[in-house]
Amino acid sequence: AEAALLLAVALRADDKPDDALATLRALTDAFEARGRDAPRPEVYWRAWAESLEILSQRADQRGAVRVRIGQLELIDPRLGGGEAARRIARVKALVR
Repeated sequence: AEAALLLAVALRADDKPDDALATLRALTDAFEARGRDAPRPEVYWRAWAESLEILSQRADQRGAVRVRIGQLELIDPRLGGGEAARRIARVKALVR
């Protein structure tokens, strides 16, 4: 999972946001397939932070970003804590 996240970060830096999003989606989907109550590791929250940062730059995705953040807050109101939570909070403030 960590390697997939690093690949996505590199793709984003290389101006390939769609490829980065596809990689991030595969990563987060793998954790979500384990069930709603399964623990979510730090890499999951970092992947969502990265995804939401990319999507928030697209005006047509801002509503979807707000909805997804709400869904993530239902999973964990702390959004995993740490740096990922701070990044997601910045996106939330941006898309209000």
